[in-house]
Amino acid sequence: MTLVETYAPTLAHLDQRLEPYECFILSKTAGPQPQAKDPGTWGTEPHILIQVQQFNPFPDDFCYVCIRSETDCIVNENGDSAYITFQDLLDYLAQFPRPLYSFDRA
Repeated sequence: MTLVETYAPTLAHLDQRLEPYECFILSKTAGPQPQAKDPGTWGTEPHILIQVQQFNPFPDDFCYVCIRSETDCIVNENGDSAYITFQDLLDYLAQFPRPLYSFDRA
């Protein structure tokens, strides 16, 4: 069972739509997790939190995206926040050039 299925099962359909872009997602978790003492930045609503690499010349640059629904995603980059839709996120991920290994048919 994945973290999304365990902690944010209502968002599993969105997690499935992220699968083609896994090579651009540096890390993924889901919440809220009951063992956390503090709900933290992302709150108590079910969410998927991903870390994605930025599309720019600085390879160590990345941001976090908190996905709460198809219409409620929060981008946090260097302390600045912006609100986007899930489709905006998919469009952003689709612009990346795919690495050669992503075409593996094995």
